[in-house]
Amino acid sequence: MQSNNPFTEVGVILISVCLIAGGVLLLVLGKVSFAEAMLMFGLAATIYGGNAALKAPSQAQQAQIGAITQQALNVLPQVVQAAASPPVPVQAQPMPVQPQAPPVYQGAPSVSSLETAPVPVPPPQLQGQFSAPLQAVQR
Repeated sequence: MQSNNPFTEVGVILISVCLIAGGVLLLVLGKVSFAEAMLMFGLAATIYGGNAALKAPSQAQQAQIGAITQQALNVLPQVVQAAASPPVPVQAQPMPVQPQAPPVYQGAPSVSSLETAPVPVPPPQLQGQFSAPLQAVQR
């Protein structure tokens, strides 16, 4: 029996959620024992699962599903064989390889060359710009 009525679906979900929430609340408050709370949880699962079982496919629908599955399984070996076959190679012209010269090692600069390097001097218009004397601020 197929049930596409949204009111029954919502009703089943609401009843299941209320049973679960009530079981948790009563268990936390200490009004019921763990075994009684588990009975409430089991009843919620049974109601929801029973509704799902009622929507299971009928015998005719199961036969249709089996036929579609068999057709897909008959085509599967052809698909696997087509995927496993090697691709047709494309003839490409090889690119000429040019030999590269080995890298030339340049040693680290010596300490003497670093000591004698000239120090850059700022231009005359910038020499006194940032060297203003600091003045104390009186409060």
